[in-house]
Amino acid sequence: MSNILPTTTNLLIKRVEIDLTCAMCGLRHEDIMHSLVLCDYVKAIWSQSSLPIPQIVTNVFNEWFGTLLDVLDSDAILFAAAILYNIWRARNEAVWNAYLPMPKKVLATALAVMKAWQRLHATTDQPSAAHQHPTLLPHVTIPASSAVLMQQQPPPQHAEDHLPQPRRCHTDAGYHPSTMTATAGAVLFTHTGNYISAFCAPPQSCFSPLMADAMACKEVLSWLKNRGEQSVNLFTDCQTLLSYLSSATIQARSYLGYALEDCRNYLNMLDYCSVNFISRSQNTLAHTLAAAAFNYTVPMYWDNVLTLF
Repeated sequence: MSNILPTTTNLLIKRVEIDLTCAMCGLRHEDIMHSLVLCDYVKAIWSQSSLPIPQIVTNVFNEWFGTLLDVLDSDAILFAAAILYNIWRARNEAVWNAYLPMPKKVLATALAVMKAWQRLHATTDQPSAAHQHPTLLPHVTIPASSAVLMQQQPPPQHAEDHLPQPRRCHTDAGYHPSTMTATAGAVLFTHTGNYISAFCAPPQSCFSPLMADAMACKEVLSWLKNRGEQSVNLFTDCQTLLSYLSSATIQARSYLGYALEDCRNYLNMLDYCSVNFISRSQNTLAHTLAAAAFNYTVPMYWDNVLTLF
């Protein structure tokens, strides 16, 4: 609103020598209105948002946003603010890393952030704002980067798309402290619990049980990605791993930190992946696979019938 974002036009005014071209579209000079509203990439985001955006009749951002306040209710305004924030984040990715996420991923991230904020500020005597005006919210998939925050909510779907429900994947790690080695085991089910496939990874060097769970999670996510899975509910019986993955920061300069960072990178590669807690008693198949993996020297796969011995 105060025109303080460091767009190329504003940087030039401050005598910073810079290419004025927008990093997202490469076609126009970048001011705030262009970077948040008028850029072709940004237009694609707004057009997929399902928000009733009024026709643009001004090139001044605060005037444009003022028209939104006149036509949107409080939930839709909150979603619009989340979209603006994530558009700017996408713009920074383009500037610093030469990378632009798909518009649907920007929308999905904005929706996840908005719902997390609503849950945080919801009161016991006031219904969640997320359910007051559902017609104004878009049908988008929750991105993997926000999956831990949204771990109990499946991705919204268009009824007409008939998209499959997320599959269930149970995972566990095996750890031998005497040899300081760890394994991984996982079983993939349909959303109704029918068996699809199983996997286990052979022993590799490891320094702690928590690191074993992080490495197992990474191996299983890699297996799921290589299978072409895009929508998965992942279940682990390690509550500590779950809390680390849901943490805003990771100390990457450690073996554990690198394994956790790899997990997050794989989560970001999937359209949707929630990470959920499951008790050990409900995770016996994955636990058995991880234990059996100490007998193997190569990864093992079971795509028809699960037979360990």
